[in-house]
Amino acid sequence: MKAGIRGLGTAVAAGALLAALAPSALAGGFYLSVKLPDASARVKGAPAVLLVQAGGCVNPRDVRLVVSAEGILDGERRTVHVPVQRLSNTTWAVRRAWPSRGAWVLLVTAGHPAGIDRSVL
Repeated sequence: MKAGIRGLGTAVAAGALLAALAPSALAGGFYLSVKLPDASARVKGAPAVLLVQAGGCVNPRDVRLVVSAEGILDGERRTVHVPVQRLSNTTWAVRRAWPSRGAWVLLVTAGHPAGIDRSVL
């Protein structure tokens, strides 16, 4: 019986330690959010289809954003580089650069020099 109680105490202590350290492990986080633009968001004269925002405890000026359209067109897999325009330190506009035919998804990848990368599909 004592061994079982001791094992339970160890598990509780380990759980308490993990709970105490979890905020430290998540500090300095980096995230992306994607939203639809309002009617006024424009990229070089063309309407933006998405706005991407970076947030968290990193310097957003250092974030690199790459967007590609991954799709199937005429039965073949295609990848199309999608240009982005930085609107502010934390926000980029994405304009349509992929064909209207076919089935497409966007892959949004952001990287930070600190070695933190995030992707949104």
